[in-house]
Amino acid sequence: MYNSKKKKLMKKILLTAVVLVVTAITALAATDKDRAITFEQLPAKAQQFINNHFSKKDISFAKSDRELFDVDYEVIFVNGNKIEFNKNGDWKEVDCKRSEVPAKIVPAKIKSTISQHYNNAKVKKISRDLKKGKTEVKLSSGIELEFNKYYQVIDVDD
Repeated sequence: MYNSKKKKLMKKILLTAVVLVVTAITALAATDKDRAITFEQLPAKAQQFINNHFSKKDISFAKSDRELFDVDYEVIFVNGNKIEFNKNGDWKEVDCKRSEVPAKIVPAKIKSTISQHYNNAKVKKISRDLKKGKTEVKLSSGIELEFNKYYQVIDVDD
């Protein structure tokens, strides 16, 4: 009988602990929001990327997006262009709505594929997943290409 009461008590304690952990995680997730930041609050690598390929004077606003265990950064320019960075300041996506992505950002093998097979269409958007080693580009013709880590085409969406 003593063991039975002890087991019931342990189950109640465990259930209470699980409920508290789930509640705490939910509360933390609910407080995570976008927050406006200054250019200087971006990671140094992101600042350098913007200085090398864009003009910081053309920034409309920047924000940080805090998730439970991660943070991303987004920079919007007055012309509508947008860049997303990861927590280390590595670019994840460059979206140029009214212009083309700066040529220096596009890997040479991707540029070669575009010039050979897509009539030198302009790259309007490029995104990459560093963990998976994939890069996606959207061309001015509307075609979307997906490349593997060796920059070989693995998918085409028109």
